[in-house]
Amino acid sequence: EFDGAGSDAEVTLAADDGSAYVLQGTILAAFEPSPLAPGIPTWQEEVGPVWPVLAPVGNAVIVATEDGQICRRAAADGAVLWCEIIPGVESESPRLLMLGKSVVVATSEAVIVLDARSGHHEWSVSPGGPTNRVVAGSALVVIGDGTGLRVLDADSGDVTLQLPELGDVTALALHRGRLYVGSADGGLMSLDVRARD
Repeated sequence: EFDGAGSDAEVTLAADDGSAYVLQGTILAAFEPSPLAPGIPTWQEEVGPVWPVLAPVGNAVIVATEDGQICRRAAADGAVLWCEIIPGVESESPRLLMLGKSVVVATSEAVIVLDARSGHHEWSVSPGGPTNRVVAGSALVVIGDGTGLRVLDADSGDVTLQLPELGDVTALALHRGRLYVGSADGGLMSLDVRARD
């Protein structure tokens, strides 16, 4: 049975095909799906002050520390594989989005795409407004804010579509190349944002 740092600490969960991860307070634990040993962690580590966000990737999990780092920890034993300092993570909980072999880190200061295996910065952009919304999928990263939205190629960061006339974007969802956009005035629109040859 897993017992994190205090029963009143917030619990964050994430899972992929090989492992499930639980973050409670400053304790991170991994579980293998097994009917023979339900609820027994394969490992647990004190990870220090972290934000309540997790993103599983391959044989690892991505965590965000309150001192401003994004770190990859091995699924097998929790060992730190790499850490990168990311602007804004020291002052706010980032959003972590998986996109193939990349992780998108979004804060009010930056939207940065990292190679999930190495931590190498692939590209970064200004996030627009401090209340930006960010989604990733279909080889795209979409950023919406009070000035409209930008659709970016996930590999290069190049803008493939920009719609400043949408107004204050408050919600985004992306599925199979179709982008759903909600705005502050209650509007909802659907756009086909797949790359066109």
